[in-house]
Amino acid sequence: MQRRAFLQSLVGSGVLTQVSSARAEQDAVAPPPVATTHAGPLTFFSVQAAPDLATVSADVVFLGVRSDAGHAGNTGTRLGPNSIREASVIGEGAQPATNDAGFYDWELGARILAGVRLVDAGNLAIPPGAPTVTRERVTAAVATIIGRGAMPIVFGGDHSITFPILRGFRTAPRKVHVIHFDSHHDFGATTGPGDAGGLLYTHGNHLRHGVDLPWVSGITMIGLRGLRRLENAAAEARRRGIQMLSASQVTRMGAEKTVAQIPAAESYYVTFDIDVIDPSLAPGTGTPVPGGFTYYQASELLEAIAAKGHIAGFDMMEVSPPYDFQNTTSRLAGHLIMRFLASVFAARAKGPR
Repeated sequence: MQRRAFLQSLVGSGVLTQVSSARAEQDAVAPPPVATTHAGPLTFFSVQAAPDLATVSADVVFLGVRSDAGHAGNTGTRLGPNSIREASVIGEGAQPATNDAGFYDWELGARILAGVRLVDAGNLAIPPGAPTVTRERVTAAVATIIGRGAMPIVFGGDHSITFPILRGFRTAPRKVHVIHFDSHHDFGATTGPGDAGGLLYTHGNHLRHGVDLPWVSGITMIGLRGLRRLENAAAEARRRGIQMLSASQVTRMGAEKTVAQIPAAESYYVTFDIDVIDPSLAPGTGTPVPGGFTYYQASELLEAIAAKGHIAGFDMMEVSPPYDFQNTTSRLAGHLIMRFLASVFAARAKGPR
């Protein structure tokens, strides 16, 4: 009753009329648009989505593999592909352009990747708890991308994925020399209980499998560091003719002299474990090791590799968002990928590779 009497007393005062007019004026103003950072499917640096690999037409195809079934303990790399994409569209990557418009690089003072058709095929559909099926689908997807004349760029996932990626190069026109950026050798033993034929497929032995593929002409390891109780795997790697360069060796030699150590080959496949970067700069990984490269050191090495010969493919592995801080590692990984691609296509523009 008191509230009703109060409101009735305002009727003649004009206060309600003023309030009603103000409310009407506010209602007449169009509401602001909903803020979004990306329209449509989430893709790497907002490039065009390509949901059907069988019909894809591009120079480069990005593909995510959300699997960490091969990790030894600290899982989380299955979240890496989407985290890399999300970090790429914050800020500079949020405005889609035409598919081959390229990007302006502030440090280079020029556009990169202009005229290069980049597409994102999303994440490969893989069943949970079925690592054998996952490997088969990875191999088939990579073979399809290569068959379409495009370069596969794969986001992991743990490093065990690299072996089925390499299997996908079976029908590639050139043999590949694998350049392995990692603080670990990933050349561990492959015998024991478990998966197909008594072999174990993990992020610590994918190269032990890969070295036996007939179309893999050799392997060079870059960035090794840390401590090992046993050195059987390192001895076996040397016996198989694998070049192994420690992080301290590479830091002393610099990019040009380091890449000169890599043998000439028909083509190169680069596999990049993010833990090769100093963990103070890239904390988001499950197996960090003290020391490692800076972003600029890694960029210089990748640029020199791009100039050495034909680059057949690339992968970025072991980004683990649960251990990251403000997407620092995912963002760094995405920029390394783009910087490397820019170097690859700048080298190709100079002539056949």
